[in-house]
Amino acid sequence: MNLDNYHSMVIEAAYKAPAPNQRLRVYLRNYNEAYSTLEDPVSLKFNGIEYNPTDTFSEFVLPLNSFQVLSWWISDLAVPIEHAGPELSNISLIEIATGSAPVIGHHELIIKSIRFEGQMITEAGFFRVLTFAWLATAMILLMVKYWQSRLIYRRERYRAERLKQINNALKQQSETLSIMATTDALTSLRNRMNIYPELDKLIGARTNRACTHCVSTSTILNRSMIPLDTTWGINC
Repeated sequence: MNLDNYHSMVIEAAYKAPAPNQRLRVYLRNYNEAYSTLEDPVSLKFNGIEYNPTDTFSEFVLPLNSFQVLSWWISDLAVPIEHAGPELSNISLIEIATGSAPVIGHHELIIKSIRFEGQMITEAGFFRVLTFAWLATAMILLMVKYWQSRLIYRRERYRAERLKQINNALKQQSETLSIMATTDALTSLRNRMNIYPELDKLIGARTNRACTHCVSTSTILNRSMIPLDTTWGINC
């Protein structure tokens, strides 16, 4: 059991001893291949603390940073200094024993519960998760904005293409109507709506000549045109 992310051990127990002010020892035994072996149970590191319990059920909070390694264990096993400090990363056994000055007699210990309290996530881990959440949120927002921009672009492009098609259709209709308005439907020749502007241009080019008896183009055409609905005899 890894207790690195926990800060307290809470014991709810009642202890009756033959003399008052009797203390209890709590050991958290840690296994590490650097100094422990499966054949020797004493090789499990003794992380210990001593406290004064009561004879009625009550909770005692034991800070995990107050546990110390027993000096005799360091000496007997010749533990190197880098492994001489408290270590709670692989707790394999929890032991509760009488204090350093026990009294001979009847001892009764009833343990109701043992629990460990701590943070589910360390401060550094919390900041990492928070940073990751911020980055993920920013990425999601950027992706949403990107897809919204693409959607707007596609809509505007569709509208532009649609307007272009409408303009082309209107242009084609305008050209068709212009041809219909200036061309005779029966002969496909230019009608007078098309001829008048051309004649006006020709007459306007000669306006610098003095002319006191000028007539309009329509008058000339009206006098010179022969109605087609009249029957004329033709001599061959």
